[in-house]
This record gives sequence, C-alpha cells and structure tokens, in this order.
Amino acid sequence: MKRTLAAVTAALALSAGIIQPLPASAQATGSSAGLSSFLMPQHGDCSPRLFNDALPEWRGSDRTLVVYCDSTFAWVGQYQTDWVEAFEFRDGRWWPVEHAGTTQTGLTRGCYSDTDLRSRGASEQFISLVPICTPDELGR
Repeated sequence: MKRTLAAVTAALALSAGIIQPLPASAQATGSSAGLSSFLMPQHGDCSPRLFNDALPEWRGSDRTLVVYCDSTFAWVGQYQTDWVEAFEFRDGRWWPVEHAGTTQTGLTRGCYSDTDLRSRGASEQFISLVPICTPDELGR
C-alpha cells in the first residue's frame, strides 16, 4: 500500500501527551474516512456541559442533569423542570433526537418512535426511559 508524506505525517496523533500511531486503515492513501473516524470520538462523554452545547436554550445552564447516559444515547433534563430530552452521539458530538410526535394524554410533550430508536442502536434500557409515541401520536 503506497503512503504519501501527508499520510505518514497524519499517521501520528498527539493524545494525552503520547504520540500514538493510527491504525493502518486510517493511514491508507486516499482513505480520509478511516482517518476521520479514528480521530473523531465514537462514544460521547456524559458530562452535563456537553448537552448544554447541543441545545442552544441550555447554553450556560448549571441545572443540566444527566438521568441516563450510555455514551451513545442519553436522557437529559433541566433540574426542577419537566424539560427532558433524548440525545444521540454521532459525528463526534451529542445531537438532540428529533421527536416523532407529541403525547396526547397526561403531560403534553415530545415522544419518540421505539422502532426508530432501535434501528439507531438504542438500548432497551434507554428506550424504557423515554416517552414512546402511540400510533395516534406519531407525526403530531
């Protein structure tokens, strides 16, 4: 496999003060996908401040409470409020999961499609925490 000077140079990453070689898949000439997937974290840090960055309304909040986080999906809210949101870690950062609908009984709030969450790889534990839309609530 031919390596260019740029590929060899990019094959070293500074991590916690230690130079570590990148895996061969990330070093191949013309393989920017391998390099970017190696350099971009695949699992998220569950620190509350990172969820503040994901939702503009939460920026700077000191009330963010992480209810559940498995590094891929998280259920996070604002302390002493009813505002709780689902997040998914992808592309190196946390993103709010789009609501699939709105609940029509009890507390009116966004709900999620369990089928969609499962297809994205969410755990059953995570799915058990979030409000799941009934068929009538989907798309509302």
